[in-house]
Amino acid sequence: MKKKKFRIKNKPTFIILLCSLLLFFVLGAITFVQVGYVMLDQSKRTSMSLAENIASEIDGDQLDTIHSKQDPAYDTVYATLNKFYFYADAQYIYTMRLEKDGKLGFIVDADPEDPAEVDEPYDWVEGMAPAFEEGEVCCDQEMTTDEWGTYFSAYAPVFRSDGSVAGIVGVDIGINEINRYLKKLLTVVASVTTLFAVIYIVFYLLFSMELTGLDRLTGCMNYENLIRKGNRLQRRGELTAYTAVLINIKGFKYINRQFGYDFGNTQLKQLADFLRGGMEKKEVIARTGNDNFCVLVKKERSESYVERIRQNNPARIEAAVPGSLPAPIRCGVYDIIPGDSMEQVVGICTVVMNMARSSQKEDIIFYNKEMYENILETGDLLTAYKEAIRNGEFKVFYQPKVDIRTNTLCGAEALVRWRKDDGFISPGRFIPLLENEGLITELDFYVFDTVCNDIRLWKQQGLEPVTVSSNFSKLHMGNPLFGKNVIDAADKWQVDHKYLAVELTESSGYANMDALTDFVSRMKEVGIRVDMDDFGTGYSSLSLLGDVDVDTIKIDKSFVDRIFGQREGGKQLVRSVIRMMLELGKEVICEGVETKDQIEFLQETGCFMVQGYYFDRPLDHDTFTKRLEQKVYTDK
Repeated sequence: MKKKKFRIKNKPTFIILLCSLLLFFVLGAITFVQVGYVMLDQSKRTSMSLAENIASEIDGDQLDTIHSKQDPAYDTVYATLNKFYFYADAQYIYTMRLEKDGKLGFIVDADPEDPAEVDEPYDWVEGMAPAFEEGEVCCDQEMTTDEWGTYFSAYAPVFRSDGSVAGIVGVDIGINEINRYLKKLLTVVASVTTLFAVIYIVFYLLFSMELTGLDRLTGCMNYENLIRKGNRLQRRGELTAYTAVLINIKGFKYINRQFGYDFGNTQLKQLADFLRGGMEKKEVIARTGNDNFCVLVKKERSESYVERIRQNNPARIEAAVPGSLPAPIRCGVYDIIPGDSMEQVVGICTVVMNMARSSQKEDIIFYNKEMYENILETGDLLTAYKEAIRNGEFKVFYQPKVDIRTNTLCGAEALVRWRKDDGFISPGRFIPLLENEGLITELDFYVFDTVCNDIRLWKQQGLEPVTVSSNFSKLHMGNPLFGKNVIDAADKWQVDHKYLAVELTESSGYANMDALTDFVSRMKEVGIRVDMDDFGTGYSSLSLLGDVDVDTIKIDKSFVDRIFGQREGGKQLVRSVIRMMLELGKEVICEGVETKDQIEFLQETGCFMVQGYYFDRPLDHDTFTKRLEQKVYTDK
């Protein structure tokens, strides 16, 4: 098996990292050298100042009288020198004079162990010249290194009473302290450099993928990098050679909630690996957000690539097997045409994938011209919606709920219809659209307000209303004031809460279970009923029942159709579900009841509330008002 070579994928960031480290090392070295120069210069100034101070305390006339260590002036000068000996790390302090023969000779020094003899000769040092010849304080320009160590020498003239120079004071300042300081500085520079290196490496490992356009979890491009890459291909005229495939995991929120985020992340990585496994050179994959991936595959390979996905796509999450897709997915596929930008490509793919999301049959949908017309129609509907709200084009219809023991009206579900010109726009067209655009929340409260007002008017007319349920989208759960808004709307119309119910759709799934649980509890506190709609169509039916204390379970029409369906066991399944709900203390109502046989079967199972065309289609306000006047269905 061929070993995979190690490659640095994020070369730009790596180069930046390397250059930054080198720059810091260079700056550290420059700082080290500059500080060294400063310290050495400071040492020079210190030694010169010390020499000048000592010289100011010595009488030059006395120096002339010293010819041996027994001369009285010798002890006086020695005491002066010795007083300064340990000052500022002075390594050696001494006095010298220039003999008549032009040679240097020691007079007195402060070396306690091996003092120089008086007039002991010493070689001329060029740095002394200004002190002897011009009476100036001076020093050597370079350090001296010999058997006594490394030091700077400074010289200050000692004057006679007549102002002439009798000799000099010499001070050798050792640089041991400077060396110690520079070593400490070098240690600090090295430590800080190492620290920065560690920080840069951590930064590189954690964040370089984002900076270079890669998704940290999967290693795919991120959305921004995909857009840049796609637009570069467009500028080169190469983008039209590709088909875009947008992929999304079905029920990913359920996966995260049921199995945990670590498991969800594993699914994302496995999906990325699977998608990469079918790609060839110059094809592109990106994670565009959450559980969405976009692949640019060459057009001549698009059908085989999509077929690979189709063949490996499990019908259910539990059906995933090693080597196949980790979870069921849906795809939107689009052949890129001239003039498309990458942003437009992703947008079109998103629309197509959303069609796959709403489709009950197809998980993989290819874009066509009809879809383009639908996209235009979608834009028209969104524009028309705002005007429709203002013009009152949305009408509330009521579908009766009936107690089949007495064939008596016992409730109703409020359903919205959009009357446009001389006809109606199908709810299947505008409700998913408004849901996707986040506008459904406004429409939900529009319907709820209408229901509350109608109930108030029926009471004023002397009619006894029935409990009316209103549908609310899961998007409301993102609003912490949702419960308060429902209560405020009911109280605004002074409606008794017993006439109101809130329907929540089980199949839509809820990302924030805490918000859902709190909302249901709040409704029960104030006497507003909560119904779970479309039970049995979502992933989490049973777990949701355990978490949320709803009042009524509405069995979906797909379950009711099983009663006399072609599959064996349909009746037993429906009977078992109804029995379980009743044992949990829930009221049960079956939707979509259309035949007498279904009615009889439901009576046998103990489900006595139904809703469906067997009794009534959704009724407009006036027709439903007449039904309130005559609640019993005498013709059934």
